[in-house]
Amino acid sequence: MATVLLSYRHETERNPAHMQEVRAFAERLRNEGIEVILDQFANEEQFSRGGPPDGWERWSYDQVELADKVLIIGSPEYFRVYENQERPGTGIGAAIEAQRIFTQLCQQKGQNSRFRIAFVTDADDCNIPDHLHGYHRFYVNRSQRDFADAIAWIKGPTHAKAARPAVVDWPSPDIDYEADVANREEELRFFIELVGGRTAERALFFEAPSNYGKTLVLAECIKYAAQRLSIAVVKIDFKGNATRDFVLDTLRLELGDRLPNFKASHSTVYDLRADLRSVTAPILLAFDTYERASADARELVEGLLLADIDQLPGVRVAIAGQNVPDHEHALWAASVRHFNLKAITETKCWRAFAERHHINVKAEHVEALTLGSAGIPGVIRSMLQTLASALEIR
Repeated sequence: MATVLLSYRHETERNPAHMQEVRAFAERLRNEGIEVILDQFANEEQFSRGGPPDGWERWSYDQVELADKVLIIGSPEYFRVYENQERPGTGIGAAIEAQRIFTQLCQQKGQNSRFRIAFVTDADDCNIPDHLHGYHRFYVNRSQRDFADAIAWIKGPTHAKAARPAVVDWPSPDIDYEADVANREEELRFFIELVGGRTAERALFFEAPSNYGKTLVLAECIKYAAQRLSIAVVKIDFKGNATRDFVLDTLRLELGDRLPNFKASHSTVYDLRADLRSVTAPILLAFDTYERASADARELVEGLLLADIDQLPGVRVAIAGQNVPDHEHALWAASVRHFNLKAITETKCWRAFAERHHINVKAEHVEALTLGSAGIPGVIRSMLQTLASALEIR
């Protein structure tokens, strides 16, 4: 699904209803199946009317890169901030977005595939900066044809290098693989299908309280993908307070030549998206301890990777945490399989586990530990280790 950012000024001298008209335009775009990035929508639907936790300035900065296309909603006030002629402290969000647009146009040396001007009223068609004057503009409320032209541009190719769908070379599954966990057969069976390109879903979530084995099952998934299938794996654990920039730097470092545009100097998140859309060899991106992810890191994972997951044929995503992205109401919900990990109360599963790791622990010990721990995996593993050590001392 195409995404478009509407970059605009809240207040205009000529049109007191400007903000409401921008919203009405955004709703028309949504009705055409376009994902619209608009501060009004985000505040109501993502931030419970309290604004982003890291502030609107950071949010505005990020959206220019995250969107496939950007429509500048033209007004004299917007153009003044674009030309840095507005008084300090006025129109800060629009000024941040305008600066990012200006910078990217300069870097692209005028080759502009992502930015256009749209007017919601003809009265605002004035004082267009020279830097923007030569590009096409849309008068979206003048006629149905003008509106249809804007739709066609937004839905058109988002990047020249992503025009041809990538054909991914998926590996054959390793049917002899035995995971070293007590009982997560359903989850691991699905993962094997996932990284074999055999599922409609392209991401999976492991969600559970502490001590329920999320990290261990994620580690088994990573081991299977990397060691048995030789799939490129990037793991990021948010327990170490990994930031958005750390995630980007890690992707750039570990995926190397798989991301030819993104690895270049002055690359943007948009280049990362274009490269990921074009990969032909499978990539697994694994994120652990997701409840510790910062707001900007979440925006990157959810706003870039998951929001675009259907356009990333060679990418699979696995996320583990005490809480994971809200998938039930997301546009990408159908692309995710969510597993809410439960306690493992079947003693036969733990007996098999003990036989592999603690041969001096008897079956009756395992049954007692399973019952006493209510089947919580982390507690059982710790108690088995303690008991096995004690028995060795004897």
